[in-house]
Amino acid sequence: MSNAVSALALLINKVLTFALLFFLAKLLGVSKYSAFSYYYVIITGVASVVGEGVAIALSRYSLTHKLEGNQHLLLALAVCASVVAGVVAFGSVAIFPYRAQESFSWATVPWWGFMFAFSTVLNITITGLMFSIDSTRVWPFVQIAQGVLGFGLVSATAMNQITVPAVLAVISFVPLLAPVYGIWSILRAGICGAGRVITLQALKRCMSESGVLALCGGMLLGSPVHVICLIIFGKFAVAPEEVGYFNLYFLFYVLVTVVPASLSPYLVVKLMRSGLKQSSSYLMVGALVAVLLPVLLYFTQGIWLCWFGEHVCMRAELLSWALVAGGLGLMVTQLVQVLHSEHQSRRVFVAAFFYAVTYLSLVTMYATSGAVTASEQFAAFVLALVVQVLVLIWCRFIRDGRVAV
Repeated sequence: MSNAVSALALLINKVLTFALLFFLAKLLGVSKYSAFSYYYVIITGVASVVGEGVAIALSRYSLTHKLEGNQHLLLALAVCASVVAGVVAFGSVAIFPYRAQESFSWATVPWWGFMFAFSTVLNITITGLMFSIDSTRVWPFVQIAQGVLGFGLVSATAMNQITVPAVLAVISFVPLLAPVYGIWSILRAGICGAGRVITLQALKRCMSESGVLALCGGMLLGSPVHVICLIIFGKFAVAPEEVGYFNLYFLFYVLVTVVPASLSPYLVVKLMRSGLKQSSSYLMVGALVAVLLPVLLYFTQGIWLCWFGEHVCMRAELLSWALVAGGLGLMVTQLVQVLHSEHQSRRVFVAAFFYAVTYLSLVTMYATSGAVTASEQFAAFVLALVVQVLVLIWCRFIRDGRVAV
């Protein structure tokens, strides 16, 4: 089955996850959703850096190296990366608990944070590996089944007015379905070099040749910086509910940006095979979508926005910030995908550095000047994205004198 079908299945899975977050916002209410979204953003912020970095590295490595005898190392690297992400998520949740949560327990939230990060990274990395090899016919259906099962289980849990740790517990195990099947199918295919001993030296060599550390390093200034800024915002917000409103409207940024970003492993592989001409067309179409989709959502907000309740409608001014951020974020995502396909990860890191400095500086300034609102947090985020887009455009087109490619 073609990678395009698998990519479509992955996109359906991500859309279901996106819909689930909106549904949870309606079921849990602002107070509980504030706590849930606080932990969700921290955990997925850590997991996305490790997962996407390793997934892109595995995809590129599979294309540029002979696969025979290397798959067992790639699988071992995926598991190790998942454990590292889980440990970091555990520490982040334990050290920075949500300030308004009355019953934080060391026996629940941090451990579910570990499990959620572990399963998410394993899901992303195995998905990236399956894009670079001949995936099985069942793989797309497994991805869709994972999304449907997750939506049903987590929604049922939230409907029963269960606590936030219980929702985290259920959502932690859902991402394991697809990677477990993916690992099983790779092992069953007999291309994994069964019987070979995986040594530390072999893992180090695999990490060096795949460029996984460089890729993850370039992403350290993306989601982790947003997590740090969210923690600062959580400590200095006017009210705890402001965190919930920010994360709720941040979902519209996710709709425009993060859902297409989930296809990075597939798109990087496709762009590497198609060359620069295809990259130029991809960027042109992406720029058009980055403008039209936010505009469409903005002018149709009267139809769907109040579905989440009157309390959400009263903060409709946040929608404009979220949609502008979404358009900018989509441009960032596509430029980063193209630069990775051209092996220009260092330039991605430079743009991320400017983004991080701008974002952290503005959030710190707002925090030191007094209580922070959701609008101010969005303003800092949007300005940081503007800086990142300008740097990426300079790196991709102006620096090399390529006005058009």
